[in-house]
Amino acid sequence: MTQFALGSTVATPAVPARHQWAALLAGALVGTLPNLNTLLLMLIDNPVAIDP
Repeated sequence: MTQFALGSTVATPAVPARHQWAALLAGALVGTLPNLNTLLLMLIDNPVAIDP
């Protein structure tokens, strides 16, 4: 949640007023990218194990 809020907060003032909603959404999505690997790791039983 913090990356979502931070990304949207940083992106919004960097664009003209007519594009602020798009910047808000884009900043929020880009801000969450570093945490998306946790979703992938939740789908894997044991992410550390190496299969021979």
